[in-house]
Amino acid sequence: EYEQTYLAQVRASCGRIMSERREVEGVPLENVFVMLEATPTASRDLQTDLPRTSQKDKESIPKKSPRTDRESSDEKPRREITPPVPISLSRALQKHQQLVVLGEAGAGKSTLLQFLALYFATDGLPKTKLALTEVRVPIRIELRNYETALGDTLVKEVARTGLFDPLSSQTSQYIAFLLLKEWFAKDKVLLLLDGLDEILEVQRQAVISEAMKLAKQCRIVFTSRLAGYRVIAEPFTAYTIKPFSGSEDALPYAIGWLKSFSPELKDDEAQTK
Repeated sequence: EYEQTYLAQVRASCGRIMSERREVEGVPLENVFVMLEATPTASRDLQTDLPRTSQKDKESIPKKSPRTDRESSDEKPRREITPPVPISLSRALQKHQQLVVLGEAGAGKSTLLQFLALYFATDGLPKTKLALTEVRVPIRIELRNYETALGDTLVKEVARTGLFDPLSSQTSQYIAFLLLKEWFAKDKVLLLLDGLDEILEVQRQAVISEAMKLAKQCRIVFTSRLAGYRVIAEPFTAYTIKPFSGSEDALPYAIGWLKSFSPELKDDEAQTK
C-alpha cells in the first residue's frame, strides 16, 4: 500500500513537462518527450584540466634528430580514429545498468530523469520510447539537496514524496526506511541522481563513492554538465547528449508540442504546420 502511494505521488510530480523547474500547465510529459541521442564518451575525452607545459619544460625536452627520407618513407601511415556513433539514450540504457548522462545546460538531462521516473512509476505507459520491461521503483534526487550521506538523502526524499504520514515526519521517514530496505533487497531501485556538477567537490566525491557501493544493488543514472564533471570509474559508462543539429532532428519534439495544444491534429497535419 505504501509503495503504491509513493508511485502515485511520483506520477503526480513527474507527469507534466517542467520548464525552469516549474510545471507547464496542461502539457503531459509523455506527449512531448523525445528520447535524445548521445555519444559514448571515453574518460580521455573529459580531461579538460590537464597541467600545462611551461616554457622552461619545453626547452628541456630533447629535440628529435632529423629523419632521413628513407625513415620517413618506411614509416607506417597513421590510422585514422573513427569518431563514436551517437545512439539513442534508450539503447544506452538497455546496454548499461550504470550510466552517466552528460550535456550542457538545457540539453534535456533533467527532463530525461523526469521521464524515466514517470515511465517506471506508471503501469501501461507505452514502451516504445524506452523498451525496458524490468520492474523498478524510481527515486529522483536533485543532488543540490544532498545532505551528509546519500542514504539519509534517499530516506528523506522517499518520505517527502510519499507523504506517508503528514502529521509526523519521523513516522514518514521510518516507513521510507523500511520501503528502501525492501526495494534494495529485491533489486528494484532505480536511482536518478541529477546535477552532479551542482555540488561541492567534497560532496561530489562522497556521492560517487556511495553510488559505487550501491551499484551492485540497483540501477543508477547520473546527470552532469560537462564543466565540473569528474570521471566516474567502471561500472559506470558516460554518454554525452547530442544536441539537435537541425530542424529535422527537432521535428518530433515540435510535433509533440503542437499535438498537446491541438489534440485533434494528426501526425501528418502537425508535420506540415
